[in-house]
Amino acid sequence: MPVADTRRALEEAAELQAACFIIVVGGLPEGSCDLADAREQFTEGIGWLLKDARRHGVEAAGYQGPVEVEVFSRDNWWQRPPQDVLRTCAERLQQCC
Repeated sequence: MPVADTRRALEEAAELQAACFIIVVGGLPEGSCDLADAREQFTEGIGWLLKDARRHGVEAAGYQGPVEVEVFSRDNWWQRPPQDVLRTCAERLQQCC
């Protein structure tokens, strides 16, 4: 999700007085295998949103447990409906925690 779209989603969450705001980021840029660079780009994007988040009263929660999911799969997870992927992630998280 581009920064502008994420900024708008943050504003909408604030308007709804949402208890939390979760960002689900995409994968690597096409043709890239550089996970470290992708994470750096995400961190940079979060930095761009920090001022807006603070203006809306959002504070960074920090890492509080098994919340990061990275999908590396030969089983075509990226071709499955997003609801199926999220359901599987939630089920497996509940089994482990």
